[in-house]
Amino acid sequence: PEPSADAVGVDGAPMDHCKPRPVDETSTEKALVCCVEGLEREKVYQIRIIAVSALGLSDFGPTADMSTRGEVPQTPLPPQVTTATPTSISLIWSAPPSGVSSANALTYHVHMASHENGVTQEVFVGNRTNATVSGLTANTTYWFRIQAENTHGVGLAGEFSVGKTCLSDISNCLGKTKSAVTGEVVLIDRQEEAREDELMETQLALDAKLRKVSSRMNAPPHVNSRLVKHH
Repeated sequence: PEPSADAVGVDGAPMDHCKPRPVDETSTEKALVCCVEGLEREKVYQIRIIAVSALGLSDFGPTADMSTRGEVPQTPLPPQVTTATPTSISLIWSAPPSGVSSANALTYHVHMASHENGVTQEVFVGNRTNATVSGLTANTTYWFRIQAENTHGVGLAGEFSVGKTCLSDISNCLGKTKSAVTGEVVLIDRQEEAREDELMETQLALDAKLRKVSSRMNAPPHVNSRLVKHH
């Protein structure tokens, strides 16, 4: 018999989500497309079809093994910038919080933009939790974010982190120091520190010269005792 809009769900329960739809976009032939809800994640189910009409029931068709999907990865935290050179920035990040599919291997996608709301480009794909992005412009700021993928799909991209390449040709213009306020280890810009130290030294030298000139101007006049006549 011709199939009706009724179907049999899990454990014989009726389903009301079966609708005739084209087999594909180019075909005029229609198939009955059904959605079975209330299933468990990542579990294999055996499915078979029976047709119902006013004349009765057909025999069951062959059994098909079908599995439900698991969860895509959760959103990763923003990456951390560890090192920088004039042409590269190195990043590290943590795996996203574990979910139902935590046992599945994760692939990470690193996206980079030239400004926070700009168009991103994929600069790394792999299963490591670190990457070095090369070919960058010196003394330039870049934005980075991470997206995780497993066998069930790609999760949402995380928030951006900001990194800046070095101005001069040194191996790494970033260093680490401990915050006097929070006690946390934070990154510092060694180049900026060097420039500040240089400015401080220049200011100290200038202050010393000014003090020397000022002391000369405020000193009492020198009297040549040989030119003084005693009466």
